[in-house]
Amino acid sequence: MLKLGYLPDEFGTGVIIPLIKNPNGGASSSDNYRGITLSPILSKLFELCMLLRFSDFLQSSELQFGFKENFSCAHAIYIVKKVLHYFNKQHSTINVTALDI
Repeated sequence: MLKLGYLPDEFGTGVIIPLIKNPNGGASSSDNYRGITLSPILSKLFELCMLLRFSDFLQSSELQFGFKENFSCAHAIYIVKKVLHYFNKQHSTINVTALDI
């Protein structure tokens, strides 16, 4: 696959399974579900091999918190609160935009 630069089409397929977010929130509400995708095991193994082989070359921004080892939403919330507190003490106008992509 590395030599030819070709991945099987099946690597891009998956089955989406709905999971209930809150068991007490009611199973009839679509807002109470999130989907997870079950991917083919061979594509997951290939992904793991590539990650192990090239992890030294992969970088992400220090502003990235999601899906990053040793970082969480709590870290992002802490930073936002500290920045808001700082600018609030300066009596500055504060506009916040959140982007989840």
